[in-house]
Amino acid sequence: MKLMALILLMALPCGLFGQEAKLPVFFLKYDGALGSEETEEESIEQSSNRHTVSLRIKEQFSKAFTANLLSAYSRKQYLLQTGSYWYFYAHPYFAFNLSDDVRWDAGFRSKWVLYDERDSKGLLKDYTSLLISTKLKFKIGEHVRLTPSAKAIYDLHENGEKSKQTYAIAFALDARIETVMLGGRYRVIPRFPLTAQSEVPFRFNNEFGASVTWDPNRQN
Repeated sequence: MKLMALILLMALPCGLFGQEAKLPVFFLKYDGALGSEETEEESIEQSSNRHTVSLRIKEQFSKAFTANLLSAYSRKQYLLQTGSYWYFYAHPYFAFNLSDDVRWDAGFRSKWVLYDERDSKGLLKDYTSLLISTKLKFKIGEHVRLTPSAKAIYDLHENGEKSKQTYAIAFALDARIETVMLGGRYRVIPRFPLTAQSEVPFRFNNEFGASVTWDPNRQN
């Protein structure tokens, strides 16, 4: 019901957002994969298959506001071992041009993962993953852009020992000096147990990088 409500909301007339509104654009995609491996009888047999159908709906309400809805269903089946599962997710996200120099992106995602079998201890492996994300893009000079972003992911497992919460805070700086593009990235990712029952260990990662691009064909 929530997914249908989001689709209907995005398909409503957009008079409230000005005369620049456009009709929704639909993107439908299918991906498949087949895996094979050699068995003990030295014959090649199909060992797995995967089928994924995804749908993206994009609607530009105005030059200042664009909405997207991503959804997907995927089935992964193992034929020679256990571990088959399927998942479905819905991911609406939005882009707001707050001014000529500032853009704000925000979104949230709900993902449900269900397995055919339980684990070796007889416990359910199913879980729900909730994601919230936001990003700001600042133009702080003619050729300089700063992009801070934040993300929170909550994995709620049926087996509470595996439930966890993960956060990511990142900064990106891009600048162009004549024909040279400079870029820098930094991200910190802490992970915590989600409940008192959770046995997921604490983890703290730092990620960083830099890039240089020279394009002699680029004009000022």
